Amino acid sequence: MRILLIINELLYTCGVSSHTYNLLSGLKDRNNIDLYLLCGGGNAIEKFNNLNIPIIINENFKHESRSIKGYTRAVKFLYQLVKDKNIDIIHSHHHYAASIAHKVSLLTETSTVLTNHGILAEVGHLNHFAADYLIVVNEHVVDYLVSKKIKYQNSIRLIRNGIPIKDADRKYNIDKLKILAASRLVPTKGLDIYIRAVSLLPIEMCSRAEFYIAGEGFYEKELQNINTELKTNISFLGRITDLNKILNDFDVFVIPTSSDSEGFPMTIIEAGMNKNLIISSNFWGLEYVFENEKHGLVFEIGDYQGLAKIIEMAINNFENMSKYIENFHSKVKSIFNIETMIENTIKYYEDILLVK
Repeated sequence: MRILLIINELLYTCGVSSHTYNLLSGLKDRNNIDLYLLCGGGNAIEKFNNLNIPIIINENFKHESRSIKGYTRAVKFLYQLVKDKNIDIIHSHHHYAASIAHKVSLLTETSTVLTNHGILAEVGHLNHFAADYLIVVNEHVVDYLVSKKIKYQNSIRLIRNGIPIKDADRKYNIDKLKILAASRLVPTKGLDIYIRAVSLLPIEMCSRAEFYIAGEGFYEKELQNINTELKTNISFLGRITDLNKILNDFDVFVIPTSSDSEGFPMTIIEAGMNKNLIISSNFWGLEYVFENEKHGLVFEIGDYQGLAKIIEMAINNFENMSKYIENFHSKVKSIFNIETMIENTIKYYEDILLVK
């Protein structure tokens, strides 16, 4: 089978890009599968080149630079690409790409799949779910789609994100914990909440931990201004090319997201695999996978005072929280296994082609 994956951009510290990389790395050596990757650009193209999969770059597929002219050009480009490569399935990872792919599917016999990584705000002119089949990464997205009658139940398949299994042999520095928050630096990721929480910690707590933010984005300057104003002395690490690799050097991972459109963040999965203690906001969908005081610690969205109390508790009682770390590590290995993701995806492709 010939599969074309389309993604908005290939980026570092981006859950969709990490998911796509893991998916391609697992599919590329399977027999009878030819893969192609189409994107609008991005800073992680060199990383994806290591997969030795043809990468096609066309800026007309980038959502941020969309226009009527660009959309039309993208449809024409994709139509020719599908014909030239004899593509069987177009698998999109963004609603803009899915809309373009759907237009092409009307002119060809190509089936279309959209992995819906989260829940988008119901704005804009394009159909957010323009595909023959949908993949979702968490149960709450299934519930949402069915409730909205966007797709019938039999055209939606739950396939969780998957990452390589890693039995981390961890050593923690109890006297000086390293605490990290990492994401794209945009307002909805709640990193300002993290900074404000750290600013409330007693001086003694700040002497027993180091605080970091990793990632890049247009909100970085604003976050650095807040950091300076509140004198929190959080270190900004900038672009991280391999988050999974550096997580072994950290003890606590904080997810302060305020977004109501999360699927299930790849960063939580990667931090859990690396045996970090997870502290997360109670974002929509978390409860299907993560339980407070069983897998880690949870605070309410936007509650930086509550987050400060939890961070302080974690610093004071870190050794007693090893059971949370082990519980979530075991769960991540069980339900976010990359081999399971790959097998389920291939099975879905095969089922789609049988219908076709």
